[in-house]
Amino acid sequence: MTMAWFCYLEGLRCTLTRSAVGLSRPEKLCDLLEVEFWMLAVGRAATPSTFKSEATMCIDNSPLALEVCRKRGARETREMSVYQVSRTLGIFDTIIMMGGNLALLADVDRGKRLLERLDRITNHRARIIGETRDPHQTDDPIHVAYHESNRQRGKMAGQVKIRVRYRQYVGAWFDYMLVSRDELRNLLEGTNWTLRRTIDSDGPEYVAIICAKLSRGLTE
Repeated sequence: MTMAWFCYLEGLRCTLTRSAVGLSRPEKLCDLLEVEFWMLAVGRAATPSTFKSEATMCIDNSPLALEVCRKRGARETREMSVYQVSRTLGIFDTIIMMGGNLALLADVDRGKRLLERLDRITNHRARIIGETRDPHQTDDPIHVAYHESNRQRGKMAGQVKIRVRYRQYVGAWFDYMLVSRDELRNLLEGTNWTLRRTIDSDGPEYVAIICAKLSRGLTE
């Protein structure tokens, strides 16, 4: 899979991002963990006030991405993968996964394990605010064929394996999983998280507001 398939990240709608960040309760100086990944998205999900707050922490497995975060005012950064987060970082109210980073759920099994990990580092009223896209909102025959190939191999339609190339630099392969709203709801079954609502765009991109079930006494 080529990077061209993911060029939508460059056109990430600022209005969608602002709407999502407005739900992160920055005025209350909540403990907020921002999961970064793409250089193009670094810092875009954080307003100046939340970025510079001591209650906000940014994580990324790229030291250069974190350097950009610090130049933009981030006080707390950690070089690590989202799959490595633990209570040693603290307990958080909100997890921000903008820039398409909700796709870091990767696949069904790893996605559920990551959700369990995020549950352990958040409080009872926590929320995950993450951006992704519905892979089914396409009529491109190449994409449709790829989805069908995934299903025949027992995978989710929106699973992809990609790596980043820039000039002489080549990153490691990693897994991404794009999901529809219904697929996300199914993925959340059996976890302590539920899809509260979505912020929609004019295209396939949307932001999911995922809340801890215990925060509202919700059950499956």
